[in-house]
Amino acid sequence: MKEQEAYKANMDFVSKAVAYNAYLVDSIRPDLGDRVLDIGCGIGNTTRLLNRPFVMGMDVSTYYIEEFRRRVPDVEVIQADIATLDNVDTLRIHEFDTIFSSNVIEHIEDDRAALANMWRILSPGGTLVLLVPNYPALYGSMDAADLHFRRYDRDSLRELVIDAGFRLEKIFCLNFPGIFWWFVSGKLLRRPTNGESEAGLINRVMPVVRIIDRLVGNRAGLSLVAVARK
Repeated sequence: MKEQEAYKANMDFVSKAVAYNAYLVDSIRPDLGDRVLDIGCGIGNTTRLLNRPFVMGMDVSTYYIEEFRRRVPDVEVIQADIATLDNVDTLRIHEFDTIFSSNVIEHIEDDRAALANMWRILSPGGTLVLLVPNYPALYGSMDAADLHFRRYDRDSLRELVIDAGFRLEKIFCLNFPGIFWWFVSGKLLRRPTNGESEAGLINRVMPVVRIIDRLVGNRAGLSLVAVARK
């Protein structure tokens, strides 16, 4: 029960970190097509920012689906588990040219099954945009509270994507300063989550984070992004 409470607190924190959500979507917008499926959409924090001709959300959580429909009423959303999805035909008919999935597969024990189903859903020539937490060595209390099975690095993410049948086009990082914040909060202080004050701080410093990421050439950061083609 306490784990679920911490997980919900982390989701509430992410929903308030609006400047970070905007930065994430701005960073991957050039790779989005016209028909996007947001897998693991949660309550719609990033889905509502995608701004493409056709967008659909997908999540396994009843709570998130209900919140999504309340917060993003103009976007269709379905409830399904990407790791155990058997019949992909109901999704293929939408001819998605992009699958976007942000901070999702680390929550899935069988991440290979999840990627295999993403490949099956995506139209030929379509693009996968996948964001995951970077650096396994950073796994700490906040990862555990957020129900993460793992964190990734470039090699493990590259292998996962290629083994699923995708052709990897690029990998880059976001949020270089976040590495130090996550290490202090999750490894040293062993905090389970962050509060509204931290979300407010992130919103205020995000313009600086954007500049720092450009200065380091997006070669290091708390988040890792893979862009791949089917």
